[in-house]
Amino acid sequence: MSKLSVLLCTSLLSLCGQSHGYDAVGRVYGSVDGLVKVELEMSQTEGDLFMSITGPSDRWFGVGLNNTETGYDAMTDTYAIIVLPTDGGDAEIQEWILGDMGSSSTQKQLSTSIKDVTKTTIGATRTVTLSRTLLGATPDHKNFTASLSDMSIIQATGSTQGGQSGKTFGPHNDNAGIYSMNFTTVVRGRVDVKGIVDFSIDVFDSTNSGTADTVAFEIMGPVNTSFSVLFGDDLQQGFSVSADGDVSEVDGDITLPPIFENLKSESKGLIQMVTFERPAVGPKETYYSFNVNDVTLNYSLTANNVFNEKGVAQIASVHQTRGSSSDSTTNVEVEIELSVVSNEMMITISGPSADSSYFAVGFGASDMSSEPWTLIVIGNQVGEYHTYQDSRSGVTPVPAGNTTVGLKVLSSSVTNGVQTVKIMRPTKNVIENTHSFDFSSGTRSLDIITSRGPVQNGEVQYHDARSSSSIPLNPVLTFYGSANYTTKNGNVMLDVLIDEITNNVTIEISGPSGHWFGVGFGGGTMETTYAIVARVSDIQERVLGDHSAGEAIPDQSISVLSDVTSNGIRTITVVRPITTGGVHFDFRVQTHSPAGGFATISAVGEGADFLDYPHGDKGFVNNHWLLLSSNAPAPSPTPAPVTVSPSPNTDAPPTPSPPPPVTPVPDQPSSGCIPSDITIDSKSSVKYDCMMHLTDLISYHWKFESRTNVSYFAVQNAAPGWVGVAVAEHCDFMVPGRGVIGTHSSQDTYLIQAKGGPNAVVVDHSQIVSNMTGSLENGITTLRWSKKVSDNPVINPNIDTCFNYATHESDALGYHGPGPAARGSFKVNLATGSAASSSSGLKSKRVIHGVLMIAAWSWLIPLGILLKRYGKPVFQLGISQFYGHIAVMMLGVILTISSYILATSSGFGSGKYSHGTIGTAVLILACSNPLVGVCGYVFVRDPKHPKRWIFNLTHLLIGRGVYVLAIVQCFFGIETISAIEGVSRAPYLVAVIFGFVASIITFFGCESIRRRASVENSIQKTIPTETLLE
Repeated sequence: MSKLSVLLCTSLLSLCGQSHGYDAVGRVYGSVDGLVKVELEMSQTEGDLFMSITGPSDRWFGVGLNNTETGYDAMTDTYAIIVLPTDGGDAEIQEWILGDMGSSSTQKQLSTSIKDVTKTTIGATRTVTLSRTLLGATPDHKNFTASLSDMSIIQATGSTQGGQSGKTFGPHNDNAGIYSMNFTTVVRGRVDVKGIVDFSIDVFDSTNSGTADTVAFEIMGPVNTSFSVLFGDDLQQGFSVSADGDVSEVDGDITLPPIFENLKSESKGLIQMVTFERPAVGPKETYYSFNVNDVTLNYSLTANNVFNEKGVAQIASVHQTRGSSSDSTTNVEVEIELSVVSNEMMITISGPSADSSYFAVGFGASDMSSEPWTLIVIGNQVGEYHTYQDSRSGVTPVPAGNTTVGLKVLSSSVTNGVQTVKIMRPTKNVIENTHSFDFSSGTRSLDIITSRGPVQNGEVQYHDARSSSSIPLNPVLTFYGSANYTTKNGNVMLDVLIDEITNNVTIEISGPSGHWFGVGFGGGTMETTYAIVARVSDIQERVLGDHSAGEAIPDQSISVLSDVTSNGIRTITVVRPITTGGVHFDFRVQTHSPAGGFATISAVGEGADFLDYPHGDKGFVNNHWLLLSSNAPAPSPTPAPVTVSPSPNTDAPPTPSPPPPVTPVPDQPSSGCIPSDITIDSKSSVKYDCMMHLTDLISYHWKFESRTNVSYFAVQNAAPGWVGVAVAEHCDFMVPGRGVIGTHSSQDTYLIQAKGGPNAVVVDHSQIVSNMTGSLENGITTLRWSKKVSDNPVINPNIDTCFNYATHESDALGYHGPGPAARGSFKVNLATGSAASSSSGLKSKRVIHGVLMIAAWSWLIPLGILLKRYGKPVFQLGISQFYGHIAVMMLGVILTISSYILATSSGFGSGKYSHGTIGTAVLILACSNPLVGVCGYVFVRDPKHPKRWIFNLTHLLIGRGVYVLAIVQCFFGIETISAIEGVSRAPYLVAVIFGFVASIITFFGCESIRRRASVENSIQKTIPTETLLE
């Protein structure tokens, strides 16, 4: 995978595929390993920058990006990210604008714009990953461009003044350096097959030559199952993973010698994950070869020779690139479009119009001495030159002649004194030994020189103004999205095709005939939202009001391609420019957040006219756009616009409708759950799909997107203090658990590894979660986070997953406290939305445990003591009293052992008053006392033996001690089960007290009888026999 695969997997989820989607976004990657290690990935399409920084864990370290000066001025006005160690081994991430070297007064700390922060510390090394937008939040945050141009990087580490090492940002004491970061092209493509096998590919072009050199793979499939991924026209070459996780490269039935690098195969829950790198081109033709500019990739996925999925994925992210530059020095504007497929490009140049002056653009260079290929515009004439001699006495352009085959001037016009010329030419020069410039399809940035100057006697003179710059060439892509809304008046289906190549968006909406229906774009509520509304009489663009119909937009931008009704369903297809300005919605994907997605709303009215508001019911969905797959047909914009008839709802024979895309619609809230009433982000209008009330004060919310395998979670607590939710390996078992715990002001991921003690809960950054936030509103604490279900901790969305929750009124993390309101367990099936409290029977197990212990120590053990002491003198049992004593005592011990095993195997925990610890002591004493009795009987059987008293006394003391301890333990247990499960104490107290009192009364009664009998026996012995006979 890419060098920032963990961060990318959690941050680019909105562009992952569904069952046949993919992530095919062009990006650039660069790294520098100096005082600290820095890795950058930038995506101009998504508008994001991803960074990984590695440095010492005991000192601060920082990175300044794109500094424009060198030497002592390298720091001045440079945007920097600083990693500061804090108490407790953690770190704080800060953003700064640096000042002059040695002057702290000229630098300042910036507001936080970074997100998706993860921090990992191993020994003396700390690694931080983060992301931010390329466009700075403020001017001081600076703007960045994803291009192949080198970026200057400054790095430093240091400690604070006064010797307090690494606590705050201080001087680096010359421990700093300036580096140049080179960027390579990363083309990313992904195919996901839901629940079976999926793979992703990163193709690297490190030399920007248009040829791939390295390919990085991630392949995932079901654990303990053999699966494979094959490519090519015949689907014979690719990779196979055995049930044991062994990886091999194959060509048909032949296993090829491995050429893997950095191979790693590991199981994560139910998923076997394999990552590796290999050369893009193998040593022989038997190895499949990958190309940066491949447009499509045939694939076949198999599992256990039973599942077999074939398809076509787009591996090249760039069908077309587009860039522009405007220079205020020369007043020359340049726009370039390159097509990878047709290998053609269009150049548009604009500049001051005058017959006595010229303007020019040189390509692929930053100075004139490089002899760049140059276009010079003089009036309506366009000249092509390959030498542009710099001379103060004059400049003589040398005509290039027929240097470029196919160069065409498409148009030349003047508007308001500005001359605009459009030129078409091949991207590559097709004539050898000429100076025409080659425009590489892999180029993401192009250096240019612009100039203007006078013309005398038809000759170009030395320029009056000159400037050099770089044009970023961004991918021009096609996006597709769909949604399905359910309302009580009928369903609405939406399909959207955003085609940046034609600059058009095609929208298809279906709804019930005889009713008005519509879709609003870019808002979760009606007010000021742009909408397309299909009334029975016409189709309109409108700006909605606050729960009102709003107004029709005066300058309608849509053209109706078709309006067809069939079987009671009306389908309209319209086309409009991607962006038109004004109140019309801007469909440019890069302008929306999260990247590549925006919210939509839909409604169906009671009547035929939208002005008959209210609508009666509405639908809502957050629609994440998907890149259009090459095998997914989209609504065709080719039919000519049609005129809407006055009665389009007539069930007339349908005209052919464009085939719908095959990409599945986004996930809808399951009908088997309670709809959530909170949004997945405090600034978003998109809500979680489902919720569950855990207690009167705590609720749990979730949303699962199967196409991205991402789940969004939230927990709300209406009481003060901390709250947490953890994924549990076993229902009702607190240990082990992995999850999120926090307050509105502080949150983190934790591992629950014990039921108590100082290290019972520890911070665990091996868990991969994103967008973890906390908030407090109206006394309710809300924790939000998201994660990919295949990341640690792994969640299988298709089965019931066990979760534990806990809370406490204190902000300091500690024992959650007693009672069902403080902790509990529940199950959630993310795929179906079903949820329920845990039904593992922990409460009933606690009841059984208590009943067994009360039966043993309040009834059986006292009975055994009674038989031993009073069996002969009171009940006249003879030797049978001894065997009865043994039998009853052993039964009590057996019940004690069984109850103890039930408690420990069910994970009861210690409970109140160290109930678990005391229980262990009772068990040990209860098992050891019979051994003492047996030893006395075996080794000193004679009651008159001089050492027999030692065994008797030991047996007596242990027996009476454990009995008293067990009775006290019963009361502790009653308090524990009442506190944890909320059950009534009364029946348990009655059983214990009644048994104890009954035992005492019985003991006193038997003792009285024994003593009376003993006295009578003594009297009989003292009276002579003959007296008794008289």
